[in-house]
Amino acid sequence: MAEETSTTPGLQFKRIDDFISLYANNIQIEQTAFDLKLVLGELDQSQGKVRVEQHSSVTISWGQAKLLVYYLQLNIAGYELQMGKVKVREDLVPAPFPQLSPEQEKDPKIRELFNILKSIREQFVSNL
Repeated sequence: MAEETSTTPGLQFKRIDDFISLYANNIQIEQTAFDLKLVLGELDQSQGKVRVEQHSSVTISWGQAKLLVYYLQLNIAGYELQMGKVKVREDLVPAPFPQLSPEQEKDPKIRELFNILKSIREQFVSNL
């Protein structure tokens, strides 16, 4: 039987009868000019090899992606307030971005993007 849920006043959500819930501990991101695809999978070491079995994907618009980042940050902040910092293994922390080449340094758009990416990483690392 479908389940009725609602978290937003005036907006109702209805789960279809064949709604499924899956676990993922690996996400790959694919992007286009129009949208963002999240390919979900689960690490499987049962065969003696380290591999990810991808089982589904979700494609969302860039606007939804931006809203998702916002709501994920709110949920993480609330969780950490109650439970303490979420730990990220050191070997999973994204590496620093390589320095720009002299030619890239001349392009103001590339320089701006590099500074934004560097700032996002620094903020991420400082919150660990």
